[in-house]
Amino acid sequence: ATKAVLRLVLKDYARILASDPNEPPLYTQEELARCLEKCQTVGFHQVIEVEGIKITPYHAGHVLGAAMFLMEIAGVKILYTGDYSREDDRHLRGAEIPSIRPDVLIVEATFGLMVHESREQREKRFTESVEKIVRRGGNCLIPMGALGAVQELLLILEDHWNKNPDLKGIPIYHTSRIANEALTIYRSFINTMNEAMRSNKLSQPWTFENIGSLGEREEIVGPAVVLASPGYLQSGKSRKLFELWCSERRNGVILAGYSVEGTLAKELSREGAIREVESMNGTLLPVECEVKTITFAAHSDFIGTKSFVDQLKPKNIIFVHGEAEQMRKLRSKLQHEAQLANQETEFFSPDNCKTVTLRFQEQRIVKAYGGELVQRQMRTRGSRVAGFLVRKDLTDRLIATEDVRLYTQLKTAAVKQKLHIPFHPKFEHLESCVSKLFLPERTGQNELTIGGAVSLALKANVVCMMWEASPANDMVADALTAIIMQAESGIPAVRLGTCCSAHAHHAMPKKKVIVAPIADQERATAEEVDETEAKETGLEDGKTSKPETSGIEHGQGATAHGAAQPTLAAEAEGGDATPPAKESQTAPCVEQSFSEPGADVTTVLKESQTAELFMRLLVERHGQENIAISGDELRVLGSDGASVMVKFNVHGHVSSIEGSGEELEALELGTRRLAQLAAQTMHPII
Repeated sequence: ATKAVLRLVLKDYARILASDPNEPPLYTQEELARCLEKCQTVGFHQVIEVEGIKITPYHAGHVLGAAMFLMEIAGVKILYTGDYSREDDRHLRGAEIPSIRPDVLIVEATFGLMVHESREQREKRFTESVEKIVRRGGNCLIPMGALGAVQELLLILEDHWNKNPDLKGIPIYHTSRIANEALTIYRSFINTMNEAMRSNKLSQPWTFENIGSLGEREEIVGPAVVLASPGYLQSGKSRKLFELWCSERRNGVILAGYSVEGTLAKELSREGAIREVESMNGTLLPVECEVKTITFAAHSDFIGTKSFVDQLKPKNIIFVHGEAEQMRKLRSKLQHEAQLANQETEFFSPDNCKTVTLRFQEQRIVKAYGGELVQRQMRTRGSRVAGFLVRKDLTDRLIATEDVRLYTQLKTAAVKQKLHIPFHPKFEHLESCVSKLFLPERTGQNELTIGGAVSLALKANVVCMMWEASPANDMVADALTAIIMQAESGIPAVRLGTCCSAHAHHAMPKKKVIVAPIADQERATAEEVDETEAKETGLEDGKTSKPETSGIEHGQGATAHGAAQPTLAAEAEGGDATPPAKESQTAPCVEQSFSEPGADVTTVLKESQTAELFMRLLVERHGQENIAISGDELRVLGSDGASVMVKFNVHGHVSSIEGSGEELEALELGTRRLAQLAAQTMHPII
């Protein structure tokens, strides 16, 4: 119905604009037709969403097809009434009241504090006034608009004429062509009207026996009732008939619509305020006819507005569509109402084109979509949830990775990473170095796979590393890159720092660890180097002969021939070792400081990437079942019964490692090397 009425009104307005040669039309009939093709209709109470803004239309009364709109923007609810009427009439239901409490109510204040008399009283007074005028032989002019109240008056007059057969000889006319076309629309949309109209659908309530249309040039003879537009008596047919009839006492004018300040209708509504009027041709005409105001304007009065506001209980009220003084009085009256005062409702009555600024706390609600894991995690309070957080149209959605394409228009793609690293030693040496931290699997000639995610292939002195990009895979790839590059350069992948504290259980003499460079491809394998290193470097009987190797200090906890580092050779403290020719760079040191309180392990693992990588390396080496976390302690169990306790500082670095068991030394050294690798990977030395 709304679209049909819209087409009718805009079409008539275009016709009026085209008739004025001094003003170019705002739009043409062709432009209007193209515009209406783009209009989409929705049903009352149907929720539609446009770019995240939810809109719900409700019945507004007023005229056929009129709607008020409830809008929700980022959780803020705004109800805009437009023109509305809370009162049921002969064909329309009154405005609905939504069940929600709006944050903002934008409401019309057309009648301010005015209170309408009851519908029955208005109809009785109206029909009596019309009948009185025509029975004395006069003409009754009812200036009205083309839509809305005029259809209500047609129903009232038709019913009264049917109840009084002696009036049937007196004609009733409506002069508006658009009002005549509107009757076709009203007949088509009886199902949107009130219960009384729907129950009388078969009786064709919009087919009138006593009412006809008046042509533009048709003369009116004898007593008659004429509903003519416009309602303000400024021009057109209603103004012509008023000037024709206003000088005779037997005639009458009934002002049944709303009158705007500055119009002839408004002046006439003030009883006795006007005695003569200037005609459109400039002559003065006496006003002798009877004038009465009986308002049928379909706008809410004070009682309707107050009832509407009391039931909605809005937090903010903005008055529009009213005269400034009427809005001020209405605002003042409602502000002193006890119910609204207790709710601390804010009132606004802005001038035209003035901005009203309201501030709200945005309510952000994240909804989980798809993925059983995401749904289960969302239901567990305090759990960490993994997925894509998608914000679209003011709505946040957490979507499982595999369901992104299903619930959004986003496209997912896997990023395949490939890295080429020069590497001249043999493949066996590459496998040996990688095996110290990971459990690689041979997948082909000179090919390895780590965890089924990262692959290594050695060909033509180049290691080609490939993996699918992800935070976990990227960390593994970073660790492998460090191992391969350091093995290629001759610097051990795990470099040991200086630790000065004594062991908690048994003291061991300090040792200086000399790191031998990795030989060319023609040199022996790592196992052969372990057996021949002492001779080649002169480390027999605790002495060195040539300072050709780079070295770093290492305190307590290293072995002379560590199982995890075949190129290590050691000299007992106090020997005649010659200082290294060139100082090598050292990685961050694992300090032993048992007096320092440890940080909570769970918190550190969440906040520190270094600690997280260290944990992943431990799980890769020893298995999840051999690692336990309790408060500020992380305990690692070895296969031979030994165990070490690891503590972290607040920065996520290992602050102490201590343990127990007969085979402690190998487990402790391996744990230190993993800690060093994690620190160096996350904080590389350049």
